[in-house]
Amino acid sequence: MPRGLPDKIGRYVVLARLGKGGMGSVYKVVTPDTQEIVALKILDPLEVMIQVVGLPRITESFTTEAAIMAETRCPHVVRVWDFAHDERGTPYYTMDYLCRNLGTMIGETYQVEARSRLIPPKKVIQYGTQILQGLDCLHHEGIIHRDIKPYNILVSDQDTVKICDFGLSKVRGERSIRPEGARIGSPFYSAPEQVNHPEQADERSDLYSVGVLLYRMLTGELPGMKNFALSMVSPVYDQPWDSFFARALSLQPELRFPQAATMLTELNTLRINASREQREKQNEALAKPPNSRSSLLRSSPLRVSGINAQQAFQVNDRFQPVHRPRSDLIMNDPGNTLTDRATGLIWQATASPRPLSLPEATTFVQTLNSTNFGGHSNWRLPTVNELCSLAPTLLSSPNDQGDAVTDPEKDWFWSCDHRSDTSGWFVSIHMNFAGWQEMSCPTFVRAVSD
Repeated sequence: MPRGLPDKIGRYVVLARLGKGGMGSVYKVVTPDTQEIVALKILDPLEVMIQVVGLPRITESFTTEAAIMAETRCPHVVRVWDFAHDERGTPYYTMDYLCRNLGTMIGETYQVEARSRLIPPKKVIQYGTQILQGLDCLHHEGIIHRDIKPYNILVSDQDTVKICDFGLSKVRGERSIRPEGARIGSPFYSAPEQVNHPEQADERSDLYSVGVLLYRMLTGELPGMKNFALSMVSPVYDQPWDSFFARALSLQPELRFPQAATMLTELNTLRINASREQREKQNEALAKPPNSRSSLLRSSPLRVSGINAQQAFQVNDRFQPVHRPRSDLIMNDPGNTLTDRATGLIWQATASPRPLSLPEATTFVQTLNSTNFGGHSNWRLPTVNELCSLAPTLLSSPNDQGDAVTDPEKDWFWSCDHRSDTSGWFVSIHMNFAGWQEMSCPTFVRAVSD
């Protein structure tokens, strides 16, 4: 492949390069007929791999990877849609394109040991359930993934997860293309036996990696960095959680869960101490003083990135608010808007019915203004700072029940702030962080009015 960005690969128009691995490069492309955006992976091995393994064996492995993904019928495994060769005869395949993955959600960087963002425990169970269902399908077909980690778990705008990247997978009876003694997998996530003897990795090795991933999402830490007794981390977890992780993270494969289905059954028996969880959230909220009307939040859009974004958004290095205001929401009559008495802002009571691209989000807000939604005609996309002022909070009226601003199915919201000509900033209310993504990524909208 040429070093520059190609205009087309086969019949697909190239929009952007997403990354490169040992065997291939991945591009974001669009089909010329339906204008559907998909991901395209083309054979583009590193020179060192060609020298050590040889191009024929690499090509064989690439083709096998495509076949694995194409033949696996599971909603939680990325699906291959097309396999072909470009004008030079180089093989490529297209697959589902999803904007998000667990790696970006928790903010994991190349410094894997650094503390990451937390995911709410109910969401962790939901994601864990889907990952284990996907692995159950793969293992049933004799496929060991061998590289389960946050960046290999994609997340759709409908909050469905899909396992991707089968470049390191082992298929029953397949000949490995890796040199003898080569390490396979990712540090911190790979099971001990896989690190030392990759060809001995089996289903239990993948399940060990799932255990590390679940623990990281719940605590922001890697289990190897501290004691993994969750009951000592937070009172919302009890002894069954400790037993689950003691088994999942055992250094001895024979002591772990034997199958994904067994681990899934055990995961779904775990319960959150909801009363303590709610009490902790209330104590955290009460510890933060409410806003004064005089301390207005920034309302003008910015184009900003990097350290400048941290300063403008008043967030830390994990892009979480340094000082999160306390919301004081009341429902307005006739029930389609909320007023935050802490900030003076008026919000849509419910988010957009479906996730939208950023251009679509702008059109959505224009429609609210043209219809005088809620008696207002000055609706706009909020800034990151304004979105960060919202917290999972109950309405002030004792007659109202439920969460005023958060919906488990609607969490990520577009802001009016841009990072570049092609990317914008969003805020996750549940996870309490700001992030950026391409403007084409479907994301919900909650408009604001002064």
